[in-house]
Amino acid sequence: AALEAVMRDIDASIVQPVRDAGLLDSTMVVRLEGTAAKLDEVRASLIGRPEFGAGLAGWQRAVAGFAAVLVVLGAIGGLVGVLRSARSGDGRFAVGGAGVLLLALTVGGLVFLFGSQPHLTTARMVWALAVTYLLMCALFESFLYPIVVMFTVPLAIVGGFAGLALVHWWTMRTPVRAPQKLDVLTMLGFVILIGIVVNNAILIVHQSLNFMRGSAGAGEPALPPLESIAQAVRSRIRPILMSSLTSVGGMLPLALFPGAGSELYRGLGSVVIGGLLVATVFTLVLAPLVFSLVIQMAEGARALFGPSPAIPEPAVARAPAAAEERELEPV
Repeated sequence: AALEAVMRDIDASIVQPVRDAGLLDSTMVVRLEGTAAKLDEVRASLIGRPEFGAGLAGWQRAVAGFAAVLVVLGAIGGLVGVLRSARSGDGRFAVGGAGVLLLALTVGGLVFLFGSQPHLTTARMVWALAVTYLLMCALFESFLYPIVVMFTVPLAIVGGFAGLALVHWWTMRTPVRAPQKLDVLTMLGFVILIGIVVNNAILIVHQSLNFMRGSAGAGEPALPPLESIAQAVRSRIRPILMSSLTSVGGMLPLALFPGAGSELYRGLGSVVIGGLLVATVFTLVLAPLVFSLVIQMAEGARALFGPSPAIPEPAVARAPAAAEERELEPV
């Protein structure tokens, strides 16, 4: 049986009835030792150790209020964009307002999540995501473009669980092999995925920026954003497939080949293979769409909250003065 299932059975059939009978008061703590304690330590290091209490503390309520203020400000910005778009007939304002609302919801949701679940601040998975995001912010010199790259991480996690489920199903149907479970090395495979799957999206975003700035080649003019993204996907699809397929081919022996000690790394290999395959396929489709949407929202937000363009003076007003100057010139 799986270790986590045994731990749940012990808590449900032994610990909870004793606590319900009143034999354990609030000053007593029951914990499992041995391999169960090691599993709890690994889980706490990766995703943090949740603390169950009666409610939110004072600082947590303040953080929740700050998150609510951010969401309200984002809703006001979105409403302003819609009203201005309806009045002027320019759809950029509505797109910019939607971008402001989406950004406020994202930031406010993260602030509320970390305020209500403070154990996430010590989770290594969260720190891996934060370091990856901040490093790309420094490389791209922007806090906006790395969001497109980080969008591939949830896709990779879904692919990792799918690969683990397939290997588990395969090992369960083969009696001579040990069933594959979510062990410690398998959990580390998800951390490894964070640093691997972002490479494909980095190639697309970086090349798109090169085309938009006119620095992709000598003497090439700057292209519009949508055309730049399409050209970047067209020029980077071969390197992306080459790097992904070689990584998957190198990981296949870990997941498929039998042998002494193969069950140790089978879960890690299945997670990395599944995450790479799913992230590669969806990155080529979703990353350009998300990047184009982010650019359009950023341009709409600048048009919505930026300074209004100055109206140039008509040149006809200066024409008579110029004519008088020509008449006064000496022959």
